[in-house]
Amino acid sequence: MTDKETMKLALEALELVNLEFVCNGAHHAKKDRHEHDEACPVTTRYRTAIAALAERLKNPKKWVGLTDDEVEHLRNDQPWWAVRDIEAKLKEKNSG
Repeated sequence: MTDKETMKLALEALELVNLEFVCNGAHHAKKDRHEHDEACPVTTRYRTAIAALAERLKNPKKWVGLTDDEVEHLRNDQPWWAVRDIEAKLKEKNSG
């Protein structure tokens, strides 16, 4: 399972849970205790996590390759194309 598939599965599971259940079912640490008419810090963090996960799925991080200076620094006695081949393999493995 790819990271993207895992994140989609996690998001679907999080979205199934009713926010009232999140508050009522949570053990409220001292810092999270609140009055009935106040916003629940636990559900606020829960909503933030859902939003962050949804945003990451919509806008995944883009691959950033090596600069020519970084390749030069890494290659030492190896040919430049060997470093670029390694970079291409890493991109392939991390883009899935």
